[in-house]
Amino acid sequence: MSLQSAEQYVDFFLGLDMGDVRLLDFVNNERMALKQRLRYKDVDRKPVDCAIGVLERLAREVRDDGEEAVIARYGGR
Repeated sequence: MSLQSAEQYVDFFLGLDMGDVRLLDFVNNERMALKQRLRYKDVDRKPVDCAIGVLERLAREVRDDGEEAVIARYGGR
């Protein structure tokens, strides 16, 4: 699965309701999984590269602005 926007990733994260898992941890794990997918699978690179870019920007926003601000910005729409 490769979502294509920060809103989609935050909504997906909130929908999972994983308890104590932080958004940044989720984003980093998703990014690693997508990078491994590119390495080991024969997949269309363009959507996966796009999703990795979204996750990298989202991780930067979480580090800069904080998890609560990012969730407020993208979640619950």
